[in-house]
Amino acid sequence: MPAVLDPKTSGPLFAFGKKARTASIPWPSNHEQPKRSDVKYLHNIKEMNAEKNYINSEINAGYTLSFPELIALTLLEKCNFNCIMCDQNHGSDLRLAESGLDKIIDILPFAKNICLTGGEPFLYDQIDSLIENACQAQCNVYIQTNGSLLNDEKIDYIFTHRVAGLKISCDGATSSTYDTIRKGGSFRRLKASLERINDLRRKLKTPYPVLEFNFVAMQDNIFELSKLVALAREQGVVRINVFALLAYTEEQARKSLYFHQELSDYHVSKARAVARELGVDLCAPPLFCETQPAPGNEAPRVKCLSLWNHMTVNVTGEVAICCGGAGNAGNINEMEFTELWNHPKRAAIRETVNTPDEPACCRNCRMVKQDSANPRSHIQDPGLLETVLDKLAGEGNKHALGALALP
Repeated sequence: MPAVLDPKTSGPLFAFGKKARTASIPWPSNHEQPKRSDVKYLHNIKEMNAEKNYINSEINAGYTLSFPELIALTLLEKCNFNCIMCDQNHGSDLRLAESGLDKIIDILPFAKNICLTGGEPFLYDQIDSLIENACQAQCNVYIQTNGSLLNDEKIDYIFTHRVAGLKISCDGATSSTYDTIRKGGSFRRLKASLERINDLRRKLKTPYPVLEFNFVAMQDNIFELSKLVALAREQGVVRINVFALLAYTEEQARKSLYFHQELSDYHVSKARAVARELGVDLCAPPLFCETQPAPGNEAPRVKCLSLWNHMTVNVTGEVAICCGGAGNAGNINEMEFTELWNHPKRAAIRETVNTPDEPACCRNCRMVKQDSANPRSHIQDPGLLETVLDKLAGEGNKHALGALALP
């Protein structure tokens, strides 16, 4: 699953801008460290790059000599799970090519953070080499994983190479729910891995890797969200990122909480209370019953800096212009980095974003205009949405009936 780029839900990895900069994490002196870069002032290089990016964003520079501060890579599509809500082809042999990977490694000295995802990133045969290069370049490494391959050897590797954070997909708080949703997974095995990580964190007196849960909320598991908060507290997980199910089939759509809004609001409210009591950061969409702000009273929009400081590369090497739905601009397997980073499509949007003349993709950015009350946020295929609404309305679902009345 691709990375979700939201400053609130994703912590320091996804915090952009002048005030959000973070240096590479410290590491315990009593633990073996991998080889570091011979470049003496890498931290200064990263800070100067970040400063240049900020200046470029202030003047809407289309062309830049600076580099991204955050790099998000989809390493492969292959996965050892077959989760009921996932649409990816996990039998695919598609993987990020070495030609593109080499270009990423070349710019790591300028980057602060790198996020690795998939498929299951630990199945990528070059992940160890990539982590080692990132470590030598003093980058903070974050990995989105299902956690199934975190055996003792892999966990020791994570600590040795000072991986900054693990975002672990966990869609249930009991074996019965987790194992049913995450087919191929084992809740018992995941808990054992978390306990091993916590044992090492205590032994080494370090908070790293920071642990987070990613939870895809649906009819099948929303009733366990409060239990998951308690589990997070027990296992040293600091944050739970809750995402609404994005349906690609009719079967998935029927599980969407859009059609079970009262159930969702009850359990999210309950989980919020438990999270406040236990000190766990629960990042969930607003309740369905929470009113939308009247026109003109919306919260002020956060300035977009991602066009200058963030790069997302998918498994085929295509590079996204931004994280908000502006499309792709070039392929890292086919273009030199500076040519790619200053692609005409990216440059054109850089020159107008955050201004009255910004393009429609910016005005309707999916990162700042997500609307849980809009059925299109849950079912993006128009044909599927129409079919599901008609069927559920015929079955008397009041939310489907209400959606049909929307303009």
